[in-house]
Parts: sequence; structure tokens; C-alpha cells
Amino acid sequence: MLFNKSLVNSLKTLTLDSAALFINSNNINSATPILFSFKHEKDAYEFYLINRGINRDIFLFYPNTDLGEKVPGFNIESDRDRAETISKLQKTQTTLICIGTDESFKNSDIPVDTSESICSISIAPEVKKDRDEIVESLISWGYKKTDTVFSPMDFAVRGEIVDIFPNHFRQPIRIVFNYDIVENIYLFDQSTQLTIKSLPKLNIKGRSVSTQTIDFISLTDYSRAGIIINCKYKDGLVDFFHNVPGEQISLEIFPIELKNISIKNRINKINDLVLYRKNK
Repeated sequence: MLFNKSLVNSLKTLTLDSAALFINSNNINSATPILFSFKHEKDAYEFYLINRGINRDIFLFYPNTDLGEKVPGFNIESDRDRAETISKLQKTQTTLICIGTDESFKNSDIPVDTSESICSISIAPEVKKDRDEIVESLISWGYKKTDTVFSPMDFAVRGEIVDIFPNHFRQPIRIVFNYDIVENIYLFDQSTQLTIKSLPKLNIKGRSVSTQTIDFISLTDYSRAGIIINCKYKDGLVDFFHNVPGEQISLEIFPIELKNISIKNRINKINDLVLYRKNK
């Protein structure tokens, strides 16, 4: 297992690309989330982008709530990333890796009853579903009814069509009804209104805005993380430290340097190496 508590104390002097290669080349199986904690958000975000490009199913990003240190184009995604993390970590049965900062993980900014108060709507094609119940749930969760869905937490109803932009989704979804039967579910582009792809099922989560919040907890407490890795990043190299005493592990890993090329090309090259190592 990656970062076995009894064996690993630190992994040192890796580029972010090599670190991503190491993580994704291992068979990661953890019953509780793994947190990777950086000092600076821009470093954490770069590491997240690389890993998400390799495996978008298990990597999450949890940014700070303040708007002090952000990268260009990031602010608009901040709330979505936080909402996705909180939603997926609610009652997870699969391995998840969350990347963030010392500050974002330690800040007590999640209502203590979030896990218990989150509700969900499950929708699938050819299944009977009451549109009015969907609308009532969205309103109770703080969604705003609009003519056209453009921003997270918007929804619109036009005849047999219900558009919803969940705050933990990257694109809005469109539900097409045939009377009280769900006919189709699509992801669509909010700018062009064109369909991206159809979905076999949909699960939307939300928390009632009327819920009284009396106390807050940190993401570390909320996630019940079994492993926390402290990441020290300087001069293009990252060291991983685990806070449980043990031996330092020696790595058999490719010393890759992928400078002055785009994130997309870096991800493609790392993916090739991941497949090569897994097939050795």
C-alpha cells in the first residue's frame, strides 16, 4: 500500500511529475481518504491538475476559502472544488486522494452536521420522477430559479425540460421528461447550450439552507483521513513526509524532467510511463 504507516516516513527529492508517476503507478487501496498537504495553494493546485489528468476518479482538490492567493482563472472553480470534495467525502467507500494546503485542511469552516444533513436526489432514464419534488428539493438547498442556467446553484424549468447546475459539477445537466417519466439526462455546455454527453444516471447532493449551524469542523476531521502526507515543495522538487515514525523507503522510479511543456503534454507523458511500469 502507498505510504504504509509502519514502513514509510518520507519520500524525498521528486519533481511533481515524478511524484504523480509514483502515486499513480502504485495500487492504492485505502478505506479512508489520503490527504496531501502543501504550504502554497498554487503548488497544490498544479499537483492536483497533473494527478487529475492521469486519474480523474480518485483525486480531489480542496482550496482555501479566502481569495488571497489564487492562480488566474481559479477563483470561479474554488467553490465547485470545495463542494465536490465535501460531497464525495461524505460517506465514501472508495479510495480518494485530496490535495490541498495546511490552511485549507485545518480551517474549521465545515458545519459539524454536514455529513448527516446532506440529502440526495437519484434520477435515471425510464424511471418515474416527480418534477415538483425535484424543484422543491433544489429550492430548499438554496438553488436559484433562472430563465437560463449559467452559474452553479442555478436551475430552470421549461416545459418538459429541467436544467440544473449542481455546485459540485463542472457542467450543468439537463433532464428531459416525457410526462412523469425521465426520458434522458445530459451534460451540456452552459455557454452554447449544446449537449456534451448523455448520462446513464444522476445523483445530486445538497444541504438545506434552513439548517442551523452551531459549530464547525476542519476537512481533516470531516474526512476522517487515515493518512496525511505533508508536502514540502521548493525549487521544483517535492518531499513527502508522513507523521508516523518508520523507515525511509528507497524508490525505483524514473527521474523524469518535463519542463517548458504544457500540463496536457506532461500528463500524456506520465500516463505512458504509468502504463509502462504497470505492465513490467
